[in-house]
Amino acid sequence: MLRLATDADEQSPPSAHRAPWLSLMVGLLGPRGTHAALVAVVVLGLSLLVVSGLPGRVRAWVHDRPEYDWSVAQIALDPAPPSWLRVGERGVLSAVAEPLQGFDPGSVLDLDLGAVERAFKNVFWVERVRGIERSYPNRVIVSLDYRQPVAIAPLDPSAAATNPSRRDYLVVDSTGLILDRLPVNSDLGRSFASELVMLSGLKVPQDVTIGQPWPRSDSSESVLRSDPAAEAAARLARFLLDRSAEDGWPETRSGQMIPFRRIHPYQGDPRKLYINHKLPDGQVLWVVWDSAPGSEGSSEPSAIEKWDMLRNWITSGGIDRPLDPGALGFTTRGPVWLPPI
Repeated sequence: MLRLATDADEQSPPSAHRAPWLSLMVGLLGPRGTHAALVAVVVLGLSLLVVSGLPGRVRAWVHDRPEYDWSVAQIALDPAPPSWLRVGERGVLSAVAEPLQGFDPGSVLDLDLGAVERAFKNVFWVERVRGIERSYPNRVIVSLDYRQPVAIAPLDPSAAATNPSRRDYLVVDSTGLILDRLPVNSDLGRSFASELVMLSGLKVPQDVTIGQPWPRSDSSESVLRSDPAAEAAARLARFLLDRSAEDGWPETRSGQMIPFRRIHPYQGDPRKLYINHKLPDGQVLWVVWDSAPGSEGSSEPSAIEKWDMLRNWITSGGIDRPLDPGALGFTTRGPVWLPPI
C-alpha cells in the first residue's frame, strides 16, 4: 500500500503544482491557447518598451557615465615608443588625433576600434598594429611593433671635407623608408654611427621628406619614385644586423672582430651590392655580396649561405693572408677571390 501511495504521488498531474492563475488560464484556454497568450503578452511588453524608447535611454545613460569618458591622450601604447623615436609617446598619439577627432572626446563604449587600428596603421613610425583592447573603465591599450632603424646615410657626403660637424645623417628602416634626419655630432647620430650600417654610394635626395621612401629622381618623369638601390641596401643592412645579433660578427683566428657596417651599391645597381670593412693595417676588405636577401637568382647562393661562407673564410684564416687587389665573392661551390673590376 505504501508503494501504491508513492506511485500515485509521482504520477500526480502537473496542474497540481501550477499557480492558481495559470491553472485558470489552462482551464479556459487549454495548453496551446495558454502558451500563445503568454507569448503575446511577452511580445506586447517588449513592444511597449521599444515604443517608449526605454532601451535607448538606458543605453545613453550608461554611455554618458563619467567613468567612461575617453580621449586620444588616454591611449596606452604597448610597448612605449623606443628611445630613438624622438617624438615619444606624445608625438605618436598626436599623429592619430586628427583621424580620431570624431570620437574625441566621447565615451569609450562608442569608440570604433577599427577606426583606431586604421589610424595607427597610417603612422609611419608604426610597422604593425598587433592588437587593440578596451580596459575598464576608460582605457584603450594599443599594442604596436615600431619600425626599426637599420642604416644611416650621409645627406651631404661632400660636406665631410669642409665641415664634418655640419653634416647630417638620414636614418632608414629595412624598407628604405626615411625615419629621421640627425646631425652627425648629435648623441643619437654618434650612437647610430656605431650601431647601424652605413650606406654609401647612393644618390642623395634633394628634398628629404621624413616618413617617405628614399626617392629616386627619374630624368624622364616629373614624379619621385622609390630608389630600388636604397631598398636593396636597406634589406641587406637588416640582414647583417640580425645575423650579427644572433651569431656575432666574424672573428679572425686571433679573436679580432670584423664587423661589416658599410654597404655600397655598384653604380646604383640594386642587383650588385658590396660590403666592406677597414682592417687595422688600413687595407679595406671588399666583399661582393651581389643581390639583396630574398632577391637571389637560381645560380646565386642564398643570403644565409653567403653569411656562413664569409664567417668560415674569416675564421679559417683566409683574411690573415696578404690580400691581392680585388674582392671576395661567392659561388654555389664556395667563396672565391675576384679580380678588380
